[in-house]
Amino acid sequence: FHNAVSGAGAHIDACRAVTAMVTTKKTNPSDVTQLYNSFTATPPSTRPPAWLLQRHDFLEILVQAAFDPKFKIQPAFEPKYHWLLAYAATAEGKKSNRGKDDMDGDTEEEPVE
Repeated sequence: FHNAVSGAGAHIDACRAVTAMVTTKKTNPSDVTQLYNSFTATPPSTRPPAWLLQRHDFLEILVQAAFDPKFKIQPAFEPKYHWLLAYAATAEGKKSNRGKDDMDGDTEEEPVE
C-alpha cells in the first residue's frame, strides 16, 4: 500500500505507522511518535502529505485513543496524539483524484455547491 500512495511513497515510515494502526485498529506510542517526528520534520518540504493523517479510519482510531476515557495514553505521549489530531484537522491535504493512488481505493470528490 505504501508504494501505491501518491506523494507518500517517499515516506515509508509514516505509511507503515498509519498502516499498522489502521490494521490493528489501535494506536501505540511507537507509531504515534514516528508520525509526530515525520510531520514535525524540518524543513516542511520533507514532511509526508497531510492527507496521510486525514483518513477517516485512522482519525477515528486516533480520536478514540485520545478522548475515550477507557483508553489510557501515557502522559508523555498525550501531546503528540493531540498535535497529530490538530494537524490533521487544520492542514490542507490533497491527494490525487486517481483511485489507485487513494489509500482506501475511493477517489476524492469535489465539494457540492
